[in-house]
Amino acid sequence: MTDYDPRTDTGIPTEPVGSLPRPAKLQAAYAEYDEGKISKEDLEKLQDEACKDSIEHGE
Repeated sequence: MTDYDPRTDTGIPTEPVGSLPRPAKLQAAYAEYDEGKISKEDLEKLQDEACKDSIEHGE
């Protein structure tokens, strides 16, 4: 267990979820999906990849 640090412990549990920008590749995929250029399945695969990448960078 780590020691309490009053400089960083606000007493309010927080998570970085929602504050990470979407990668450019995923933003482009959303545009392609909206234009009918890629399927929902392809978009979901790219979403999963972006999620995994964010998790790996956050660990």
